[in-house]
Amino acid sequence: MAASKPAPDSVQALLDQLSAAPGKPIPAACGDWAAAKAACRFFDSPHVTERSVLAGHFAATAARVAMSEGPILILQDTTEFIYSRAQKASPNGYSKSR
Repeated sequence: MAASKPAPDSVQALLDQLSAAPGKPIPAACGDWAAAKAACRFFDSPHVTERSVLAGHFAATAARVAMSEGPILILQDTTEFIYSRAQKASPNGYSKSR
């Protein structure tokens, strides 16, 4: 049986779930077993490739580059910020004292 393409509304729902929980694993981001299973099926689809997922981003970037008249800086930053803390900060900031 040939794999079918995911429905656009289900893709949007998955994107909404994942973007609302950045950095969380798929089961935690999806909230329930059925949604997590659907997400895994989505990513396992032969229609879902790195190229197809990033195609819109690449096209928008190419359009912005084409409109530019000056130099273009391409920077990469892999820094992640996590603002939630299990402990409260002291007036002098966080410390490792126990």
